[in-house]
Amino acid sequence: MTATQIVAYHDRLSAPIVQFWNQTFGEARNALPMTGQLFRQRIVEVDNFLGRFEPDDLLLAVEDRAVVGLAHVGVRSEALCSLMFSDWPGGDQGYVALIVVRPDRRGGGIGTALMDAALERLRPCAQTVVDGQCFNPFYGNCAAPFTPLWGTSEGISVERDDADTRRFFSRFGFEPRFEAVTLQLRLGDRAPAQATLPEPYALQLDNNHQPILGAPLDELMPLPECNRCTSALAVYESTIVGYITTYPLWELAADRQAIYQMEILQKHRDKGLGRALLEGALESMAAAGGAHCEVLTLPEESPGAYALYHKMGFTDTVRWAIY
Repeated sequence: MTATQIVAYHDRLSAPIVQFWNQTFGEARNALPMTGQLFRQRIVEVDNFLGRFEPDDLLLAVEDRAVVGLAHVGVRSEALCSLMFSDWPGGDQGYVALIVVRPDRRGGGIGTALMDAALERLRPCAQTVVDGQCFNPFYGNCAAPFTPLWGTSEGISVERDDADTRRFFSRFGFEPRFEAVTLQLRLGDRAPAQATLPEPYALQLDNNHQPILGAPLDELMPLPECNRCTSALAVYESTIVGYITTYPLWELAADRQAIYQMEILQKHRDKGLGRALLEGALESMAAAGGAHCEVLTLPEESPGAYALYHKMGFTDTVRWAIY
């Protein structure tokens, strides 16, 4: 058998990576067919406030010029962690953005070799995590709403029932921090309702901006046209006190939609804003030709939102272990 080598990313390996990706994730939930252009756009060319692609951080298991596994890591600076986490104790945070082995090559030690190499690269960091949330700059959608490469509507993750992967992470000391649920709704299965906010709140629709909770209405952050997102805003005295943002999963299917975020300022909750905003979002998605909507939520962290989605007709579809 050809010996397995662990090497760092090089452009000449992009075609074998694309082939590996489609072999490995082709049947995964929400999987986009990988291409060389998409790989460069979504991974190699990433450079935003959450992270920047570094070739040495993408470790590949190669056998006879075929990629059979990969581990992608990154480092968040102490300054960034202090902004992201209010109780950050100090130091840089290393994260495993993705680790996977081709299904027919699992069980032979390739995953262990990749994880050992990944953790060695992150050894100087004060903390190391497996990043299965939307903070993942390469495989999550925290920077902007867009169709995931596979997994949830917020990015890649591990299905709760994937016992093999969970045992693998446990061997290295990583355990799930949350359980998340993908909920789905067929938009045609519910009768349309009027989206009306109680006085003195006003409802406003907006396209391709990122709302900022508690900010003036004129401080919406513009997003690229390719994101195609729509927000329903709850406005009080010219201030955004609540919003829900949706976006089309257009690369998967023309009639699929997803909810990206829903937030309401604490002092404006329990006034019916959430239901009204969700009604407005569902109406807007249906008017845009949407037939299916999905959303990811954390039942234990956001029980109110989870209950609201069920009241509006959403049903549980997949449960995820969030690391």
